[in-house]
Amino acid sequence: MTMPTVINKGREKETVSKLKKMHSVLNQAFMMAVNDKGTPDQWGFVASNSSETDPDKIEADRNGRDNVIKALVPYLKTTSVCYYSDSKCNNNSIYSRTRYSLDGTQFGTWGVPRVILADGSSIDLIYMDSSSCSAGSGTSKALKNVCGEIFVDINGIKPPNATGKDIFWFRITKYGIVPGGTENDTSRDFENYCNKSKPNSLNGYGCAAWVIYNENMDYLRCNDLSWTGKTKCK
Repeated sequence: MTMPTVINKGREKETVSKLKKMHSVLNQAFMMAVNDKGTPDQWGFVASNSSETDPDKIEADRNGRDNVIKALVPYLKTTSVCYYSDSKCNNNSIYSRTRYSLDGTQFGTWGVPRVILADGSSIDLIYMDSSSCSAGSGTSKALKNVCGEIFVDINGIKPPNATGKDIFWFRITKYGIVPGGTENDTSRDFENYCNKSKPNSLNGYGCAAWVIYNENMDYLRCNDLSWTGKTKCK
């Protein structure tokens, strides 16, 4: 095994560890928020719409996403919290960076992480799909009751800033925070959304569950992995 291979393997183990920790931290915060405030459908948000032009609806969207942040933040160790309704947080050059998909496709820019955690990781985006937490994205109980989406970056503004490498996508459901690409995910499945041979801007959305449950990132090296087949390249 060459030295670069050893280094890459070490980095991947670190990523696995950090992502598993993040998943645990988010779910602990979620459960405490539910205990104090009720399930997410009671947190006071509306379905987000990135193409909305009505100022009142845009404000309602921002305030609603802020309510989701406010529900979780008391149970997280943070060093900085920015809200969607705070204009001072928008397009902050300190945190601005280009995002990439797993296959290297450039797909936009983030202005500022909404929440920076004490360990240097961050919550970069919250997008809400259903105010009643009734969006369906899979066959499990949780995935039949999706509220929204949350992106995390395990190393903050440091590169590579790519989904499936250091940025990972989760769903906020009525019953917990679910990593993207689980076996029963019918919307952003692992085989199509965590596969370098299938370039698209959403490539990498389906990687989080694989990293957490299979504890590897072999999808970076081969394209024939699956939940029902091989889980490692070798």
